[in-house]
Amino acid sequence: MSLQSIPGIVDVQIFHGEHARPGAAPDLLVEIPHGATTTLDYTSVAARLTSPLPESLIDFFYVNTDAGAPELAAAVARRFTAAEPARTAATLRCRIPRTFIDCNRRIDASPAEFREGKVTPGIPPWITAPADRALLRERYDAYVAAVRGATERLATGGAMLLLHTYAPRSVDVEVDLDIVTSIRRAWQPDVAPTWPLRPEVDIIGRGVDGTSHAPEAVVAALREYCRRVPHW
Repeated sequence: MSLQSIPGIVDVQIFHGEHARPGAAPDLLVEIPHGATTTLDYTSVAARLTSPLPESLIDFFYVNTDAGAPELAAAVARRFTAAEPARTAATLRCRIPRTFIDCNRRIDASPAEFREGKVTPGIPPWITAPADRALLRERYDAYVAAVRGATERLATGGAMLLLHTYAPRSVDVEVDLDIVTSIRRAWQPDVAPTWPLRPEVDIIGRGVDGTSHAPEAVVAALREYCRRVPHW
């Protein structure tokens, strides 16, 4: 199975080291599940929906997607193949806006489970039309299948990075039909500084059962790098 882009679903980009074997399986796979960061990503899907969306919902899209993550993923892949010229890396950029369906969620989880995990829901409350839910679920399933197929293509001993970016502060607002008003209020100059700062680098690799899935050597190396580099 080859790694291929699917229009409107996922963009696949392959990075070969200078001495990598042509057609080699990737040694590093970087997934960007919130990679739909452009206005066109939003408008192309919104135009196909019939659910009454909140006014100016695109404002929420702009602050609730992983700006810079696709560019960071490409930079990581280039650095990796430059340092390891015999290796290959691939990036998988989701083009489905999480404003409509979140490809980094278990869609069938209950609202209580999302609240327990302190994450936004898989399908937001403004998606009400059955046809919209079916369309978005079809795209979600296609994306998940593409990622699963890519992981099966990983080289023996290969690694995967699920890459995110986020706002500098953790803003606690209810994801409901008033989300645009709430998010605008939350980022007012007199309110924004009251929200807690997030860490500049966060490794999210521990499951609900407490098991860590992040390689300890990688975590240690990243911690040491952040300690040594002055701008951290």
